[in-house]
Amino acid sequence: MLHILNSKVRSSGKKTVVVFGCGRGGTSAVAGVLRELGVLFSPATHPLKHESSPVRYIDDQVDRAATQFAIAEMNKSGETWGWKSPRDLFSLPGWISLVDNPHFVVVFRNPSATIDSIIRHDDIDFPVAALHVGEVQYELARFIAFSPLPLAVVSYEELCKSPEDHIRIIADWLYSEIPPNNIRNAVEFVSRESGGYRGLTTEPVATADNFSVEELTIDRNRSQLSAYCQVNEKIRENIINLTQDLTIANAVVENLTAIVGELEDKVLTELLKSGTNVSVQDYLTQVAEKSESRCPLLTKSDQYRQDAEKIPDNDKGDERSAVVAKEAWAALSNEFAAVSTARMEIQRQMDDLSVVRDRLSDALLSIRCRNPSL
Repeated sequence: MLHILNSKVRSSGKKTVVVFGCGRGGTSAVAGVLRELGVLFSPATHPLKHESSPVRYIDDQVDRAATQFAIAEMNKSGETWGWKSPRDLFSLPGWISLVDNPHFVVVFRNPSATIDSIIRHDDIDFPVAALHVGEVQYELARFIAFSPLPLAVVSYEELCKSPEDHIRIIADWLYSEIPPNNIRNAVEFVSRESGGYRGLTTEPVATADNFSVEELTIDRNRSQLSAYCQVNEKIRENIINLTQDLTIANAVVENLTAIVGELEDKVLTELLKSGTNVSVQDYLTQVAEKSESRCPLLTKSDQYRQDAEKIPDNDKGDERSAVVAKEAWAALSNEFAAVSTARMEIQRQMDDLSVVRDRLSDALLSIRCRNPSL
């Protein structure tokens, strides 16, 4: 189902159409449809990915001056123009005020299919691909929920099932009138038997076979480096936080152990004063045995500390950088697993010691209640 949001009144005049979605999530197909319908894209747009952007970056921050100039140049091209660049979703506050009458097309695809495509084409491990897709889907959902701007939300699978129905809705949303040939071309573009990237019907020479090995390699390396560096930073932060938490948890366990020892001494002292109570004595022995057998102290939390040198600092798209990023992810994942396991073990110790403390406190209270003279 295609959803049109925030468009109670048809918007006339200039429109800037921006396609958002997850990489490998059907954005190229939707961008191609828009181009077939007549939405003008930059001459520098990739013929198969249909990807370009006027948003310029310096050190991952929007260069507003350069972006404003690029948008102004495209504004001269026609009434309705646009672009597709998944990256720009995350920098939207930096450039949205520069755009005239923005209309957004948000594309969703089955997350499992998107993840499989990322694994197949970019050689990225499943956990990393899944995290990436989940984060983008979450950001898309937030954008849809809170944006007051005109939105068309498209399902890639549904577009492929019934392209003409969806394309006519999109065309009516963007244009008051549109040439029938444009509709036919857009439907043909989606309906081609060959899957994956495809060129416009007016540019039949642009096929997936036109991708060079070098271009595919560079794309794969950049995707790997971006995905792994992002997840590595998150793992690194989690390891640091968990290690700090382990230090605190160790102190708690040591404190609980001391409290349990003091309570054991007090209970034994009270028992000696009141005379031997076999049931309480047996109970105390069982509790003490449980404390000794199930609450060993963890004394080596420092071994789990994060080695920041494992994170590659460069942002190059060469193969070596991608390999380093993947190797760092494997090492960090193992380290995080060790810290997580240690933290769970500490939690079990804390839980067991808390039970022992409470039972010893109850035992002490019971003895004193039975012997108020003590």
